[in-house]
Amino acid sequence: MSYHVYHRFGECAADPPIAELDALYGEWAIEDHEHPDVSLGHESGWSLSAFPDGSLVWENVEEDGLPRHMIGVPRDKVIDLWRRLAAGDIAAIEGEPWIAGYS
Repeated sequence: MSYHVYHRFGECAADPPIAELDALYGEWAIEDHEHPDVSLGHESGWSLSAFPDGSLVWENVEEDGLPRHMIGVPRDKVIDLWRRLAAGDIAAIEGEPWIAGYS
């Protein structure tokens, strides 16, 4: 399975080592309102974007589906969900308590 990460300032990296997800999460150390999120996207079109306030957005950017979100997600949970998405475990992520729409 192929995945890619989108860094805080727009850089994209294909299939980086899973261990780098901790650093991706840590990119919020520098405040920037123009680039508020970091994300991991899967080759299936599913994307999981994380924001400094702990909110997550789950959506398929290649399909015309409704985005969903969660609020106040702890760091470890975000990284776990990114790992699942990198592995292609879409069903596990779908089973989370998502709320319709953007946060």
